[in-house]
Amino acid sequence: MMKIKQIGMGEFGVIYEGVEGKEAVDFLLLIREGEVRNAFTRSDIGSIDLVWGKEGDNGYGLAHFQNRKGALKNLRDVVEKGTLQSTNDNSVILIKRVVGSGGTAIVQLDWKGEPKRWIITSY
Repeated sequence: MMKIKQIGMGEFGVIYEGVEGKEAVDFLLLIREGEVRNAFTRSDIGSIDLVWGKEGDNGYGLAHFQNRKGALKNLRDVVEKGTLQSTNDNSVILIKRVVGSGGTAIVQLDWKGEPKRWIITSY
């Protein structure tokens, strides 16, 4: 059973913890606001938050890519096991290449100049 706990408020809304991976995705799809801290983990870059964000062409976060079923289905695999393809000062691109499937997730390393690792988009 999930032990989701509200731990405060932030720029994206209510901050939650206690749920990871697909369960974190499902939780944000249900409540449609806020963020889940430490939703994913990688040994090379650490914990990664999942934020609801903003819908539309200039959107970001889960709200931006919620209708991409393939991206949602493979998100945990891509983020946690994908090959680190490139980095720059403010983002990391992770790509998983498997015969018959694949995917990309872009992890932003800041929010308004402050350190924060979060998924900006996936496809």
